Amino acid sequence: MALRAIREFDAKRLIGMKGKRVLVGPGTRLRPFDFAQGKWVVKPDELVGKRSKHGLVGVNLDEAGVKEYLDEYRGKEVEISGVKDRLEYFLVEPYVEHIEEWLVAMRTRAEGDEILWSEEGGVEVEEKGAVETMVVPVGGEFKGKWPIPYIEELYKVFVRLDFGGLEINPLARVGDEFIPLDVKARLDDAARFWHLKDWEAIEFPSPWGRRKLKEEDEVAGLDEKSGASLKLTVINPLGRIWLLVAGGAGSVVYADTVADLGQAEELANYGEYSGNPSTEEMYQYTKAVVGVMVREGKRVVGKKLLVGGAVANFTDVAATFKGMVRAMREMAEELGQQKVEILVRRGGPNYQEGLAMMNDFGREFGVAVRTFGPERPMTEIVELALR
Repeated sequence: MALRAIREFDAKRLIGMKGKRVLVGPGTRLRPFDFAQGKWVVKPDELVGKRSKHGLVGVNLDEAGVKEYLDEYRGKEVEISGVKDRLEYFLVEPYVEHIEEWLVAMRTRAEGDEILWSEEGGVEVEEKGAVETMVVPVGGEFKGKWPIPYIEELYKVFVRLDFGGLEINPLARVGDEFIPLDVKARLDDAARFWHLKDWEAIEFPSPWGRRKLKEEDEVAGLDEKSGASLKLTVINPLGRIWLLVAGGAGSVVYADTVADLGQAEELANYGEYSGNPSTEEMYQYTKAVVGVMVREGKRVVGKKLLVGGAVANFTDVAATFKGMVRAMREMAEELGQQKVEILVRRGGPNYQEGLAMMNDFGREFGVAVRTFGPERPMTEIVELALR
């Protein structure tokens, strides 16, 4: 299970909020009459907090005010909490006149779903000690009394749509109606296939300050369509240590060992493949990982590509390595020119055949390849790479 943040626009749509609401992106063309009636709130819809503290929320704006705000901030680079990035997505929604503010938050825990609420919403509410907490146990029902019907109904949506976290602060109370003003939400992306309709068009943006490479998007697309698991996150494209690793546990061992040896800044990427991906999927995955390495790391001397990982249970090592070698052959010239050394460690079904493929590739194209079976610890492979 991976909990991934979504835009406020999508979160408000999922929890069933009514009324006109517009997500303005880089390619959005606004019509002259879009905001002709009423008053509006405009704010960045990026994965970043403290928008009000940084003066980035436009409140009670007319149509001219909305246009002026967007003209000023669209594409503008700003610094929030010490991190710089460009503002590209904005939420425009009706302004809600209100006096009373609440807080409601829900999050998954090992023991059950935790629900927090307070009749004092706004900034630093938890520090004021005014937050009440209740827990719905795993597989059970909440036996107590719900503070208000709105929270009970919201929790039903939280469970039905597989939210992993949901925070509404402030939650405006206008008479008997509750209106979410600011919403943060995370979804359990393992449930994507259960919600193809509900989650349609849902985007999982990159965190503030980090822009995805096209290869990361390509791998994410592969992962969505595959029964296997294929993940790629580029951390430092100028790093010397690149991972093409099998299994989540194996990727953690490699990454942690690099850090333990004092070379965390050299770790270029994090990712894994598992679940017996096909030869074609491994070709596409390897093409993405190695493609970033040879393109982004041209200035880096002595790059190491760590391939394989733990002993496979049912993954056909030869089939996965066949896809890898096919991709590497297409980029063999770049691998040789940049003097990339490939260190392969693997065990499991047909692993000897897979290692032989790697050795044959290295000899044919003059690329430095070293192969190891399961008798060599994974941590030792990292040590060899860092020497």
